[in-house]
Amino acid sequence: MTNTIDSEDFQPGRNRFITLTVDAVAQFGQPLDLNNFIISDGTKVASGSAIEHFLTQVTKSKQVIWNGFLDSNSRKEGYQIMIEQIQRKDGFNIFDTEILPGNSGMVIAQVMKDTPIEQDNYKYTISIVITNKDGDTCSYDIDPRLKGNPSAAYEEILIDFISSLGLDNVLETNLLTVIKKHFN
Repeated sequence: MTNTIDSEDFQPGRNRFITLTVDAVAQFGQPLDLNNFIISDGTKVASGSAIEHFLTQVTKSKQVIWNGFLDSNSRKEGYQIMIEQIQRKDGFNIFDTEILPGNSGMVIAQVMKDTPIEQDNYKYTISIVITNKDGDTCSYDIDPRLKGNPSAAYEEILIDFISSLGLDNVLETNLLTVIKKHFN
């Protein structure tokens, strides 16, 4: 199944949570099959071959948090998932190191504040390890993309300014809606 769903607009100035959900029962011990994976970042969801084109927009100086999750059947069957590391594959390195090591099954990294916000996509590899109930492991690499959001800084400034004006809630909400539509 190939699927991409946009659930809401990008919200600049926020940390990005990227979740990789796996059907470990179907995937374990098999060659990589992206149909057994779902990736989401709070604004979009993709599965199947769409994962390799999945693009998460990130903001300078904010964190990106990757974590792994199992579908309910895989959890019942005793599987576990760990994100071992994230590694830059191509493009400018937007983090302070080439390889971001996992910690307790997840990876947390901060986008450098001097990251060039151009139209480039930065491809990275998520390396995961799935463990079955017997302790056997299988490793897989998934290659989605990150992209800096050039309008995020301007939008953030406008949102902060409008919020500081002390306007009534309806007017403030309407102005913020117009700004979000303009920047998306």
